[in-house]
Amino acid sequence: MEKEISPILVVNNKNLKPYIEIFQYAPENITQKQLGCLTGLFEIREYSEESAYIVNFLNSVLKKEYYLNSKRPVVESFDAALNKVNLALSELAKHGNIKWLGKLDSAICVLEKNNLHFAVTGKAKILLFRNNFLTEITADLAEESPEKLNPLETFINVSSGRLEKDDRLVITSDDIFQILSIKELKKNLARLEKEKFVQFLKTALTNELDLAGTVVVDISEPPKNEASATFGANKSQKKADDLNVFSQKAFVQNRQSENGDPNYREQTIEDAISKQEAAEYTDKKTGHIYIQSPDENKSGENKESRLNENWQIFQELTFNFFDNLKISLRKQFNWLRRKTKKFFQDVYSHDYKSHIEAAKNKLDSLKTKNDFSELEKKTKNTDFESYQQEKPGHPQSSEKINGIETPSIQSFNLQFKSDPITTKLTRFFQKISSFALPHLKKIANLFLKLSKKQKLYALIALALIIFLPMFFSRSDSEQKNSNSIENIETAPTATNPTSKYDQEKNMAFLEDSNFESIPTSIAAKKIFAPQDSLLAVNDKSVSIFDQNSKNWQTFDFPAESGKFQAATFMPDLNLVFTLTDQNQLISFSPLSKEIKTESIDIPSDSKIKFIATYLTYIYLLDAQNNQIYRFPRAEGGFGQKTDWLKDKIDLNSTQDLAVSENLLLAQKNKLLQLSQGRQTNLKFEDSQTLINFDQVIASEDEARIFILDRENSRLIEFNSSGQIVRQFQNEKIGQAQNLAFDEENKKIYLNLDKTILAFKPE
Repeated sequence: MEKEISPILVVNNKNLKPYIEIFQYAPENITQKQLGCLTGLFEIREYSEESAYIVNFLNSVLKKEYYLNSKRPVVESFDAALNKVNLALSELAKHGNIKWLGKLDSAICVLEKNNLHFAVTGKAKILLFRNNFLTEITADLAEESPEKLNPLETFINVSSGRLEKDDRLVITSDDIFQILSIKELKKNLARLEKEKFVQFLKTALTNELDLAGTVVVDISEPPKNEASATFGANKSQKKADDLNVFSQKAFVQNRQSENGDPNYREQTIEDAISKQEAAEYTDKKTGHIYIQSPDENKSGENKESRLNENWQIFQELTFNFFDNLKISLRKQFNWLRRKTKKFFQDVYSHDYKSHIEAAKNKLDSLKTKNDFSELEKKTKNTDFESYQQEKPGHPQSSEKINGIETPSIQSFNLQFKSDPITTKLTRFFQKISSFALPHLKKIANLFLKLSKKQKLYALIALALIIFLPMFFSRSDSEQKNSNSIENIETAPTATNPTSKYDQEKNMAFLEDSNFESIPTSIAAKKIFAPQDSLLAVNDKSVSIFDQNSKNWQTFDFPAESGKFQAATFMPDLNLVFTLTDQNQLISFSPLSKEIKTESIDIPSDSKIKFIATYLTYIYLLDAQNNQIYRFPRAEGGFGQKTDWLKDKIDLNSTQDLAVSENLLLAQKNKLLQLSQGRQTNLKFEDSQTLINFDQVIASEDEARIFILDRENSRLIEFNSSGQIVRQFQNEKIGQAQNLAFDEENKKIYLNLDKTILAFKPE
């Protein structure tokens, strides 16, 4: 079936935006196709700062876990994702963040093939509109009870059912019922089409509420074989009032009384149940009861043909090919754009204007002194020489007056006898400037008067005139430049400290005034900058910087826990993890100020060099066994490890490790991107100066990747496509031991020896 998902998010009060989130995720590739779409909403009805990041955190955990393993069945993936959300909420409560308990409203749906799987908590609801009847299919699925205060019991009930032609789902928070009743929703669903109903809801919610979230799902394509489905009840429990709302029989009404048809025979609930039981089966793992159509029992009819699968693989490969081609063409275009920009800059930067200005000033001075006769005498006796500018194509005649080179008056046939010299020269300068700098407004007006076809031809011709010769002459010009450089004997000149970076892309030279200095006497081994705070970890303690008092508060690690080996920060749980040389993992919560020793089973023969986190997972790089381990969060620490790295990569040369959407490995003079344990094809752009990848940090979505190059005292920013966006150079950058990125305030922190500097990379 084709499923059209229409999210409606209303936030009229911007302060409430962090407390609600609507999500809609689709499979990213063929392997994830069988998992279907994931949609729903999270809303927190507790508006404190401690709860501001919860909905975004839960959204990330849910998506990551559900699409983590495409080989798992849909129900298992859904159960695993809900369990991961429960575990994340339990971690929040364990670290003192409990204000959200009892105030979380959420509805989560999985749409795969013709099936629907869903779970709710709090006051969120899912409504099904079928055959002009509107039914709440989540009734009694999220009952309020004392057990609900246990975070691990937040999502425990899962229900499933079969979708049919023209079904409409309304996944909504409880806010909608402040302005619309069930009866009014049913009435508008019946009379309005898809787009109009969505527009009606959006208008009503926007005009009446400060905060609301709703998702409307329309099932528009009919299935080949219609079949009914039931929800989570045993066969022995099927009674007339227990018939599942998703069953087609639940919507059969006494049409004889409605339409007045005497020949109509109403189908009874008992007939519906008997026919249902004849074709239903029970899922052994979940206990849910499903309906089979006779066609579904035929072998091989519901399986995709091998030819169809190969066609999908071919489509995927074709898409990847054109995507790579697009990236390659973009690189060529960027090179062409830089060359064109430099060309026009050179044209407008030639220094003939300075000569003309000097001549004009000299002539004005002579006019003031009433010394025209001397000037005429000089101009008659002056030997005129041709004046050639630096750029070809601009020949001019020139003369020397009192040692100043000026455009020749005689060569341009200026008549000094009839008009003052200054007036003539001024007119001449205006003509030259109008010739060198065309009137853009006139050109634009002329272009606008052309027809569409003429405009197209004009643009094509202009592009060919400008870019085609430059493209074909690239290799010849580079060869000529190299030959000319070899033949030039350079004289010793004063060295410019920034001259080696003249050809670098988007290079910015920072002044000392660009840096903000943060007072500290802590010899930090690692720094982090989460949510308007600054954390520093050293050998035996962790410190928090108070932005108001400008002082550091230090918390010591447990005695005999060992010395600092590596550290990382987990934003999803707001925890700092420090690994010691005794393979002890110590956590610190900036909120509760609590230090704990976490349980983790690290191999005894390992040599852990770096650690990093993503969501609620922790990654450990073992240089001894050339492996990267991933540990999931569990009660009291972390669970059993998995060997995450699948490709053979030498990890001994690794300089740093960062994990966001993908895993980034900084290795001496190269940066590698890994996904699902294997190296991707992403190539990072080279610079004119060899890059030393000493440290790497990345934003959560990997849109901004920063590289610390100590040898060249610079910081390089890449985008997610591997292109260099900016470069920042200052001698103090070369002294940084490590760095941190504050995404919210867009700040980079540099950790120097007992000094921390901050600046905005803009």
